Order: sequence, then C-alpha cells, then structure tokens
Amino acid sequence: MSYLAELTTYILANTAGIAPEKRKQYTDYFFFLQTGCGGFANRAGVPDIYYTGFALRGLFLLNALSPDDRRTTTGAEYLKKQNVIELNAVEMHVLLYCETLLSFVFGTEIPLTRKELYRQQINKYKREDNCFAASEKTPYSSTYHTFLAATSLELIGIEEEKQKIPTIPILKRQQKDGGFTELNVLHRSGTNPTAAAVAFLKMQGTVPNNSDAVVRYLADSQLSNGGFRANSVLEIADLLSSFTAFTALRDLNSLESVNCETLKHFVRSCKTADGGFCGSDWDTQSDAEYTFYGFVLESLLDRDN
Repeated sequence: MSYLAELTTYILANTAGIAPEKRKQYTDYFFFLQTGCGGFANRAGVPDIYYTGFALRGLFLLNALSPDDRRTTTGAEYLKKQNVIELNAVEMHVLLYCETLLSFVFGTEIPLTRKELYRQQINKYKREDNCFAASEKTPYSSTYHTFLAATSLELIGIEEEKQKIPTIPILKRQQKDGGFTELNVLHRSGTNPTAAAVAFLKMQGTVPNNSDAVVRYLADSQLSNGGFRANSVLEIADLLSSFTAFTALRDLNSLESVNCETLKHFVRSCKTADGGFCGSDWDTQSDAEYTFYGFVLESLLDRDN
C-alpha cells in the first residue's frame, strides 16, 4: 500500500466515528467555500487549486463526495480544466492527488497518457543528487519536494522510479538536534522538513540514522499551549506544524511522546465561529487548509467524539 493510501486509511478509521453534527458542520464549511466554477476559494475568495485540494481531501474523509452530487461533479470539472504544465510542483501534486481521490469516487482510472504527462513534469524538478527541487530554476533539491515527488510517483503507479530516489542526500540533512533541514545548504532544523524526511524515508524502507533523536526533536517542538512550532526560533505554534509533527511521530511509532490533552486543547482553540479552523492564536481567518488539519487532528485525538 502506498504511503498516502496507508495514511488515508488510518485517518478514515479514526474519523468514521465523528458525531453527525460535527460531520455536517465540517462538510457544510467545505462546500460553502466552493465557487460557481467548481473550485474552492482561498482566503481572498478566489478559486484556487491548492485550497481545492484540501477541501476535496477533507470532504473525501467526511464521506461527503458522491458521483450523484452536483457539487462533486463540478469539482471534478474544475480539476479537468487545470493544465498540468502550467502548475508548480505543489499544485501539480495536489491536482494528481485530487484526481486520484475522485477516480476512486467515480470508479474510473486516470488515463495512461495523463499519468505519463505527470511523470514528465515531475522529472523536470530532478536535480544532480537525483532528489527534487521546488521549481525548475531552484539549484538545490528540497526535502519536502522530494517527498512530494515520491508520493506523486506512487500515485501514478511508477514504483520503480520512486524506489530509485536516493535516501542519502536526505539523510545527510539530519542535524545534531535530530531534526532535518529543507535544503542541504541550511543548518537549522524545522518541524515540517523533518516530518517530510521521516515520511520519505519510511516510503523508501529506511529510517533516520538516529530515530530517538528525531523523536526528541519533534517532542521538544510541542509548546506549553499544546501546539507544535515550526522551528526552534519560533515560540508560536500552528496547526500545520502540529499536524505534520503528529503524523511523523506516528510514522516513528512514538505517539506516546505527544501530550495529546494539551494538543487537543490547542486544536480546539483554533476553531472559528464559521465552522472552520484558523492557523493559530495569531490568526483569525479560517480556510480549507487549516480546517483540514484541524478536523483531522481533532478526530485523531478524540476518537470517542
């Protein structure tokens, strides 16, 4: 089973028991963001493939996508209008992931010609170390984008190419504190690149050189308010870092290192009056991305709902 499929299965198993009123609240929130063209709005109210991805992923986990629902079909139509060649690496991955989810919903297959187009586009970001960069102009490969490339290759079923992505360039980015950097020229660890490194290494069948140090680094990133910070310089937590840290510690079989009660409190503090979630206490506006992180984390932390 692919990494994303296994993670989705895990989340689905823990979101199945969401109370009906919460399920309706989050479903209504996501669909409220859908615009007339079928795409879902960003914070400026404009349809955006990135935010559409989080909305559709959230609705899939809420079992709210159906081939008989016009909202689902218009979302699929919006995706079909996206030109893979014009998208950046993140947007391309989001589009592929959404197409994969909707193919499951509609009982269809992504055409082989389209999969080949994705493969060609993914390889445009390959660098000399055979890992992947954030853009065609970026000279250095990125930990996060190497993870994205690997998951994308899994989604289009090219396991042999995925397995050829080397782990050594990523392993070399582990710092003395146990965390990983985003680029090989950086020296300050970050929660999100560490989570990306852990996930990528898991996909490749290996582990960090010192897994205990990684666990300590991530555990130390949890602040007194329960949330996780992005790096050691910041003393503010956010839902993105909290979600990635939680999933990384799960990948490392170390969820006992998480103070789940305080994390649950932090997640709930990010709820907004419109039914969604914002990024942190420094934020006031909800969006599809943070609502995805928020309701999934809430469900994983409160399985009794």
